[in-house]
Amino acid sequence: GILNSRYGVTESEDYVSVLKEVAVNRNCKAKGDEYDYDKASKYLNASLATEETAEGRQKLLTQIAVVELVANNISAAAKAAREAISLDETDGVPVFVLAQCYGISASNCGEQFSRQAACWAAYDKMGEAIQLLGEDSEYLDAARTAQSAFRNRFPSQEECFMRDLQAGSSYRVDCGLAAGTMTTVRPR
Repeated sequence: GILNSRYGVTESEDYVSVLKEVAVNRNCKAKGDEYDYDKASKYLNASLATEETAEGRQKLLTQIAVVELVANNISAAAKAAREAISLDETDGVPVFVLAQCYGISASNCGEQFSRQAACWAAYDKMGEAIQLLGEDSEYLDAARTAQSAFRNRFPSQEECFMRDLQAGSSYRVDCGLAAGTMTTVRPR
């Protein structure tokens, strides 16, 4: 990929290191020690526009997804994560980002039950990420913590009962970035 060849980043180095390298080399540093994620995102997107290989595009899209997530641009992070996943379904990092986006966007759902039900999809997606990340991933602890937090936000048994939803039945999420996703009813 363009970042790997340009900055000598090895496959084993984490995305945060890559992002810091981009920020330093592109003078994306803002005041103090904070990075200007907007500039980093623009640079990564410009690199993406010239990257021709699927592998290079997937890595850049994953990096874009991470930058956008850190910058709290949740829709942009989800879009980049979905594109990265479409190019490589075995990379757990964009799946991790997408799960985080599902969970964060759940808080924007209007009704409490919808917010809680959206956490089923976030939990499922984070489970996929955990399976793909592997034991040596720097994201694994954060993924497990997030999945536990999503589980704690599930609807109660009573809330499911009031909506005539049985544990184990299918449910289509109706809001947030997980809208349209099929998941399984699981009371907290």
